Amino acid sequence: MHNTARATLSLNGISLGDRERDITKFPASGLTWPVIFSEGTNRLSVEGVDNKGKVVAAHAIDIEYVTQKPGALADIILSYAPAKDGNGDGNGDGTLLITAEAVDNKGLRCTSCQQRVYFTHGGGGTLAQNLGIPTGSKKVELANGIAAIRFKPDGVEAAIIGVQSPEHRGTYLTIPADAK
Repeated sequence: MHNTARATLSLNGISLGDRERDITKFPASGLTWPVIFSEGTNRLSVEGVDNKGKVVAAHAIDIEYVTQKPGALADIILSYAPAKDGNGDGNGDGTLLITAEAVDNKGLRCTSCQQRVYFTHGGGGTLAQNLGIPTGSKKVELANGIAAIRFKPDGVEAAIIGVQSPEHRGTYLTIPADAK
């Protein structure tokens, strides 16, 4: 949060305090907090303010914290959401981010799963490919049990996105032509 004088971090709606930005401190110019997660979903949110106290930056993220060791790959779950640009804002061009999450037989993310997965596409729209980046390649290795690819619906015809690996026969997701 380079444009903030101070920032406040909250965990599950409870403030963990605020910090003043000091470029002489390492790391993150002193904008660090000790955080103790609870088992399950934890929501981290931060608000940055300028020297006048005006909120100039805000962000939130949900983190799934588990202490159980994940089991072997049982399924891959596909989902989609609007793709974000490098600033975390929607890119405005209608591109979606298709996410593949490897899970074990208890539904926990298989963070140890690192095998290569293959995305497939049928129907309308365009699947990113051959871009040499993690979200722009039809074949990619799972990282922490997750792989993703960008998809641009065409607004005319629905699409079917698939993902498979040598250990998984395949999961498919229908994306409406007008998905946002």
